[in-house]
Amino acid sequence: MSTPTQRDIVFGHARIGYNNGQGPVRVVALKLDAYMPAVAARAPVPGLVLAHGGVLHRGSKERDTFSAGNGTSTSVAEYCHRFAALGLPSFSVQYRLAQMDPEPSREPVLTRPDQVPMSRASVLRAEMSLPPIEPRDMARFMEAAFDDVTGAVRFVKAHHGDYGIDPERIVLGGWEVRQLCRLR
Repeated sequence: MSTPTQRDIVFGHARIGYNNGQGPVRVVALKLDAYMPAVAARAPVPGLVLAHGGVLHRGSKERDTFSAGNGTSTSVAEYCHRFAALGLPSFSVQYRLAQMDPEPSREPVLTRPDQVPMSRASVLRAEMSLPPIEPRDMARFMEAAFDDVTGAVRFVKAHHGDYGIDPERIVLGGWEVRQLCRLR
């Protein structure tokens, strides 16, 4: 039995092309994909909001798989499909990536932006032929992802009735979330 999917649902808008305050800044739509159970539940159920991996530099709501010589990861979209098949509405969120040069957050939450761990990001940036960056710049990219994923959760909560979700039981997960929550 397949799970119905609603693609490219706009949950908000954000600014990119910051260029250290020089712009030109432009506004982009933030989108998510909704993976719905084939059969609607009789009562509201928990919903899952999942963020893709890629160390804030690669990946998308549709595809964030990678191979590392000893196997291939499973995409967040595939996890959403699997959870929906189990009866749980699931949402794969697209957030602004580092190379989109997101505008700084208006409500930063990182208390030590100069101490953001750079080991994973530095390796990935080198693999992508991107220049090294300072922890404070990486913190800006992380803050943008926080804002975007938070916006997606707010959207899902506000539209909980459309998706058959209990608004008090929304689960946040994904590959970046562990890192994001640890540093908040």
